[in-house]
Amino acid sequence: MSYLSRIQLSRIPPHVPHVGMHGQSVYGSFLLLNTGKESIQTYGILEVHGMRQERMRPVCSSTTNGIRLPEEASATTTNSPESKRALRKHVGEGWRGLDTWRREAHDRSKQNCAVWSSSLGACSFSEASKAEQNVYMELRKDALEQVSMVSCGSLEEYGRRVLSSADPLVKAELTHKAWREFTSGAVGVHMDGAGDEEKHLASTPARPEKPSLVPAREIPTLKETTLHRSAYTLHNLAHVELNAIDLAWDTVVRFSHAKLPMDFYADFARVADDESRHLGWCLQRLGELNCRYGDMPAHNLLWEGCMVSSSDIRERLAVVPMSQEARGLDAGARLAERLVGWGDNVSAAIVARIAEEEHAHVAVGVLWFRAICSSLGDDSKDVFIQTLTELCPDLLRPPFNHNARWLVGLPREYYDETAWNEESRAQIEYVRKRRRDTNPHGHGMMDETSDTGHRLSPIDFDILRDRLCLFLSQEEDMVAQP
Repeated sequence: MSYLSRIQLSRIPPHVPHVGMHGQSVYGSFLLLNTGKESIQTYGILEVHGMRQERMRPVCSSTTNGIRLPEEASATTTNSPESKRALRKHVGEGWRGLDTWRREAHDRSKQNCAVWSSSLGACSFSEASKAEQNVYMELRKDALEQVSMVSCGSLEEYGRRVLSSADPLVKAELTHKAWREFTSGAVGVHMDGAGDEEKHLASTPARPEKPSLVPAREIPTLKETTLHRSAYTLHNLAHVELNAIDLAWDTVVRFSHAKLPMDFYADFARVADDESRHLGWCLQRLGELNCRYGDMPAHNLLWEGCMVSSSDIRERLAVVPMSQEARGLDAGARLAERLVGWGDNVSAAIVARIAEEEHAHVAVGVLWFRAICSSLGDDSKDVFIQTLTELCPDLLRPPFNHNARWLVGLPREYYDETAWNEESRAQIEYVRKRRRDTNPHGHGMMDETSDTGHRLSPIDFDILRDRLCLFLSQEEDMVAQP
């Protein structure tokens, strides 16, 4: 391969680091490598903590007539060993920042990021907001005192405590404590003698008395709400983050019996820790806006997505991180821009930071989904399409942020029906019509007790564990190759 030139791609988000030809960090800078007679491929060479990583991945393709950045990254590869190694080194074809996110976990667990401050972004320093922040800090202090008396022996046990705790701040602080103790080595993953306890998880997590949960169509619109429009936005986001904490812990606890690699449980416990910080920021800002979580009703769609995917780890990953969390990639930038337009730079900074951190959460789902499907001999795209078609087809409604989704390893042909074959498009329309006819006022999500006859075959976890360990070891060997 020969280096041809270097270009700037101005729309690459700033959280994706790249390295120029001389090893210096350059915003949006890439190297072009000649990979064939008729085509040029663009690869990024990633720099993490000052160390040059030979983890290359195509970010756009072109012909010799000129460079173009397509909406989906469907680059043509060559059969040369160098090209294959370059592509395979990026395990799971996921987000470039995932390794960094995992390494930072130990450092972040020692930092006090649970309170939004000027070190994180724009802050409000008015006397009114200070008074409201003092109220929030007192509530958080009470939650910390309650959590200080809790002692658990594993992530699984902590997860059960979080799911059975109704107070949002207690959920968040319990999660922070669980993650600190796990990263310090004080607790492991599994409860001793847990056996088949995953079957006895409550169908819904504990929740505060408010907000009341109503059908999504009964949620007030922005024009109908009595809340300030920034508070309306932050309240909706706080509800999403509260659910996200429980969703991550439910994944850890419900599938603990599968005894998957420890990194699987560590990744989702870390997701829960991130979501707990996000919830704290939202609650803190709501207080500054003289509002409280519970001042308006909310829906239960996110948890319904959890329940319909409770019987299969592939379905859980496809529905929750790869679809529900991916919605954060679609909407985050738009919400932040709207808040800026309203003159609320503080809320905009919080929303933008949350949206940025959601990249890792989707990437984790993509990585494990592909690893598990590959270990079982399944085609990951086919499994994803089948799962979303049968369980919650309305999660595949546009608009989509194609670039953000692709950056975390979620290609357009997975979720965009316009990229599907005719048979798949016809099937999802048939499912939607069937559900509209059955329940005209429903939300298009399959009831967890329904039997469509098209669910995935049950997993033999003994076989999966062996194959997954072999798959991951092969990936590690590939990454280690020069």
